[in-house]
Parts: sequence; structure tokens; C-alpha cells
Amino acid sequence: MIQLQKTFPVSTAKLWEALTELKQMKQWYFKELNAFCPEVGFETSFAFEYQGKTFTHLWRIYEVIHKKRIAYHWQYKEYEGDSTVSFELVESPQGVQLQIEAKIIKSFPPMDEFSTKNMEAGWRELIEERLNTFLLK
Repeated sequence: MIQLQKTFPVSTAKLWEALTELKQMKQWYFKELNAFCPEVGFETSFAFEYQGKTFTHLWRIYEVIHKKRIAYHWQYKEYEGDSTVSFELVESPQGVQLQIEAKIIKSFPPMDEFSTKNMEAGWRELIEERLNTFLLK
């Protein structure tokens, strides 16, 4: 399991929008994302190229608490395995703390891309660098 926390000096509404509005998600998360709706049962897929390999992301939302929490299953069309990711927003005196938890439900293939080290590095880049830069611009 990967757990990250980062506090952003922004409003809950601004962080929620960055996590759930397609136009904003494409700017910091995945530019390949072509559809997203923060509703339980919503499914989307999009292909992402990484080091010459295709990773078609398959997402299915299973929990939404408006401006508080969103969680979805995260799989890949080309590879066995299943995981979940949740984003929880907690107000703090410094702004809003984002708590992320990524869990492997069914193991992915033994590839470098799926190593805990690389997956954690990917999440850190997404949140601490890309989302942070996006929110603070």
C-alpha cells in the first residue's frame, strides 16, 4: 500500500475541482484522459504510453463524498491486476490536506513499472510536483 499526504494552501473547493473536473485533470494528471465524472459507477479508459509500452487505464468509481473523498478501481487492459486509489480531503489550518491511499487488490505482473518503488515515485511526482504546481500557479 502507498500512502501520501500533502497540504495545499487552497480551498477545499479548488482542490476538489482539480481532482474531479476533466479540464483540470488533463492539465496535471493525465492529458490522455478523455472523460471523467465524479459519480459512483462511472467508468472510463484511456491509453498512456510509457517507455515504449502501452498502459490502457481502466477506472471505475466506487465511492464519492462530494468535496471530501473519491475512490476508484484502477486496472490496465494489457496487464493482470487490480488496485484502488482514494483521495481524501481534510481541512487544516494551513489549507486542505490531501490524503492518498493506493492499494493493490490483485497483484500486477512482476515488471519494474509495477514495483512499489516506481509506483510510489509516480504518485509523488503527480501530487508533490504536478498537482502542487498546477494549484499554485
